[in-house]
Amino acid sequence: MSILAQQIEQLRSRMQEIAQSEGRCVAELADALKQADENLQNEVAELVEEHMARRGAILEKLHALADRLGAFPRQTDELAKEERAPPKLLNLSVHGDRRNEILDREINNHLRHRRAS
Repeated sequence: MSILAQQIEQLRSRMQEIAQSEGRCVAELADALKQADENLQNEVAELVEEHMARRGAILEKLHALADRLGAFPRQTDELAKEERAPPKLLNLSVHGDRRNEILDREINNHLRHRRAS
Protein backbone atom coordinates (compact mmCIF):
# COMPACT_ATOMS: atom_id res chain seq x y z
CA MET A 1 0.00 0.00 0.00
CA SER A 2 1.36 3.38 -0.91
CA ILE A 3 2.03 6.20 1.56
CA LEU A 4 -0.75 8.25 -0.02
CA ALA A 5 -3.23 5.40 0.40
CA GLN A 6 -2.18 5.00 4.06
CA GLN A 7 -2.63 8.72 4.71
CA ILE A 8 -6.06 8.66 3.05
CA GLU A 9 -7.05 5.66 5.19
CA GLN A 10 -5.80 7.43 8.36
CA LEU A 11 -7.77 10.58 7.44
CA ARG A 12 -10.90 8.49 6.74
CA SER A 13 -10.48 6.69 10.07
CA ARG A 14 -9.91 9.99 11.90
CA MET A 15 -12.96 11.61 10.26
CA GLN A 16 -15.05 8.59 11.23
CA GLU A 17 -13.91 8.98 14.88
CA ILE A 18 -14.71 12.70 14.79
CA ALA A 19 -18.15 12.00 13.29
CA GLN A 20 -18.90 9.43 16.01
CA SER A 21 -17.68 11.81 18.71
CA GLU A 22 -19.84 14.62 17.33
CA GLY A 23 -22.78 12.22 17.08
CA ARG A 24 -22.40 11.43 20.80
CA CYS A 25 -22.19 15.17 21.56
CA VAL A 26 -25.38 15.82 19.58
CA ALA A 27 -27.15 12.96 21.39
CA GLU A 28 -26.01 14.32 24.77
CA LEU A 29 -27.18 17.79 23.79
CA ALA A 30 -30.55 16.39 22.71
CA ASP A 31 -30.90 14.62 26.09
CA ALA A 32 -29.93 17.79 27.96
CA LEU A 33 -32.44 19.85 25.96
CA LYS A 34 -35.15 17.26 26.56
CA GLN A 35 -34.44 17.36 30.31
CA ALA A 36 -34.42 21.17 30.32
CA ASP A 37 -37.74 21.18 28.44
CA GLU A 38 -39.30 18.76 30.95
CA ASN A 39 -38.02 20.89 33.85
CA LEU A 40 -39.46 24.03 32.24
CA GLN A 41 -42.81 22.33 31.66
CA ASN A 42 -42.90 21.24 35.31
CA GLU A 43 -42.06 24.75 36.50
CA VAL A 44 -44.74 26.26 34.28
CA ALA A 45 -47.29 23.72 35.57
CA GLU A 46 -46.35 24.63 39.16
CA LEU A 47 -46.69 28.34 38.38
CA VAL A 48 -50.10 27.75 36.79
CA GLU A 49 -51.19 25.77 39.85
CA GLU A 50 -50.00 28.52 42.21
CA HIS A 51 -51.69 31.17 40.07
CA MET A 52 -54.97 29.27 40.04
CA ALA A 53 -54.79 28.83 43.83
CA ARG A 54 -54.27 32.59 44.24
CA ARG A 55 -57.14 33.26 41.83
CA GLY A 56 -59.36 30.91 43.83
CA ALA A 57 -58.46 32.66 47.09
CA ILE A 58 -59.16 36.07 45.55
CA LEU A 59 -62.45 34.82 44.14
CA GLU A 60 -63.46 33.51 47.57
CA LYS A 61 -62.64 36.88 49.11
CA LEU A 62 -64.67 38.66 46.43
CA HIS A 63 -67.62 36.34 47.06
CA ALA A 64 -67.34 36.99 50.80
CA LEU A 65 -67.25 40.73 50.12
CA ALA A 66 -70.29 40.45 47.86
CA ASP A 67 -72.11 38.51 50.56
CA ARG A 68 -71.25 41.15 53.15
CA LEU A 69 -72.36 43.95 50.83
CA GLY A 70 -75.71 42.21 50.42
CA ALA A 71 -76.07 41.84 54.20
CA PHE A 72 -76.49 45.56 54.91
CA PRO A 73 -79.98 46.48 56.15
CA ARG A 74 -82.26 47.89 53.50
CA GLN A 75 -82.71 51.32 54.98
CA THR A 76 -83.40 52.89 51.59
CA ASP A 77 -86.69 50.97 51.39
CA GLU A 78 -87.91 52.94 54.40
CA LEU A 79 -86.91 56.32 52.99
CA ALA A 80 -89.09 58.35 50.72
CA LYS A 81 -88.08 58.21 47.08
CA GLU A 82 -86.87 61.83 47.18
CA GLU A 83 -84.58 61.11 50.11
CA ARG A 84 -82.84 58.14 48.54
CA ALA A 85 -79.26 58.42 47.44
CA PRO A 86 -78.78 59.23 43.77
CA PRO A 87 -78.07 56.20 41.59
CA LYS A 88 -74.49 57.34 40.86
CA LEU A 89 -72.01 56.98 43.72
CA LEU A 90 -69.19 59.41 44.21
CA ASN A 91 -66.38 58.76 41.77
CA LEU A 92 -63.93 56.85 43.95
CA SER A 93 -61.48 56.11 41.19
CA VAL A 94 -57.88 57.17 41.42
CA HIS A 95 -56.55 58.72 38.22
CA GLY A 96 -55.32 55.99 35.93
CA ASP A 97 -56.76 53.15 38.03
CA ARG A 98 -59.35 51.31 35.93
CA ARG A 99 -60.05 48.81 38.70
CA ASN A 100 -61.73 51.43 40.88
CA GLU A 101 -63.80 52.66 37.94
CA ILE A 102 -64.98 49.13 37.25
CA LEU A 103 -65.72 48.53 40.93
CA ASP A 104 -67.66 51.81 41.10
CA ARG A 105 -69.69 50.85 38.02
CA GLU A 106 -70.42 47.36 39.37
CA ILE A 107 -71.51 48.70 42.78
CA ASN A 108 -73.83 51.19 41.09
CA ASN A 109 -75.30 48.45 38.88
CA HIS A 110 -75.80 46.25 41.95
CA LEU A 111 -77.54 49.05 43.84
CA ARG A 112 -79.80 49.86 40.87
CA HIS A 113 -80.82 46.19 40.56
CA ARG A 114 -81.50 45.95 44.31
CA ARG A 115 -83.61 49.12 44.19
CA ALA A 116 -85.56 47.81 41.18
CA SER A 117 -86.44 44.53 42.93
